[in-house]
Amino acid sequence: MKNYSPVFDYLRGWVQAGKLPSAVFGVADKNGVVAMDAMGQWPNGNAIRTDDAYLLWSVTKPIVGLGFMQLVERGHINLQQEVKQHLPWFGAGRTDKVLLWHLLTHTAGISENTLSPSMDKREHLTGAGVSFHAGTHKQYSNQAFVAQEEILKSVTGGTLEAHLQRTIFKPLGMAHTSFDTHEQNPDSVVPMMGTDKVPMDMARFLQLKHPAAGLFSTAPDLLTLGQCLLNEGAHANGEIISKLTLREMVRPQTTGIRSQMPDDWTNDVDFGLTFIRPNYTKSIVHKNTYGHNGWGGCKFWVYPDEGVCFALMTNLMDPGLHGVDTDILHNVFSACL
Repeated sequence: MKNYSPVFDYLRGWVQAGKLPSAVFGVADKNGVVAMDAMGQWPNGNAIRTDDAYLLWSVTKPIVGLGFMQLVERGHINLQQEVKQHLPWFGAGRTDKVLLWHLLTHTAGISENTLSPSMDKREHLTGAGVSFHAGTHKQYSNQAFVAQEEILKSVTGGTLEAHLQRTIFKPLGMAHTSFDTHEQNPDSVVPMMGTDKVPMDMARFLQLKHPAAGLFSTAPDLLTLGQCLLNEGAHANGEIISKLTLREMVRPQTTGIRSQMPDDWTNDVDFGLTFIRPNYTKSIVHKNTYGHNGWGGCKFWVYPDEGVCFALMTNLMDPGLHGVDTDILHNVFSACL
């Protein structure tokens, strides 16, 4: 059995040194959780537990992507369709063709907005400007996920929450994953620290249940999803996505497409269909992985060749602003495999 104590010791050192306020780290393989531990405290002094809920931030994106790709499998949408075919009001004044594929690969060129806008999410999307013609560059996009949510609502006649609950969370038993967690029980979520360093209205953001960054979850729930992905989308009672669809989702889609900004971090990665592939970064030694990071420090990554995945839950806004490079964790974890 593999020894994961080095990565737990490394994280424990971060928490004890005050670099992270808390951390839950877990590892799973195709059969389930193989290691997990919790470190740190709640603001009231209670110890963090392995099943405590955290805001995922952008770890939300590939989960929404899985739900969106289920619509492709059912024949409701096609990635080569234009967004305007489903949302006639989208991108007023755009002369280029924005395809659904562009939404999933961060190549749609939709001008970005704060995650806590005063206007409705859809209202901004209606009049959003153009950063570049679709497909000519890549730029990390939250607005593309607003478009995905609107398309999903149009196709299913229900909410994004209802769709994900029905097709992913309930089938997998992810009982603690939801956009509604904070609204229903705000005291159940480990509070974010360091929010004063980022330009956003946290209260407004939480109201929006943003499709790019608004999911709450626990380490056990994420590892259950990871176990499913390691089994190529299958679970005990069926599958959440077919193995061929999943393979396409994790295949690098943006090779050769440059970031709009020369020094943008997106030059260090390829995008699959909402998953990230760290193909060019020099900081991560092992490249054949896929997953996503969150603005609040959470990480969810799958190592298909080694048959394992990991989830890191933490609650520090933009750790890099605090001198914490969480990508180092990949290298410590890889050395355990």
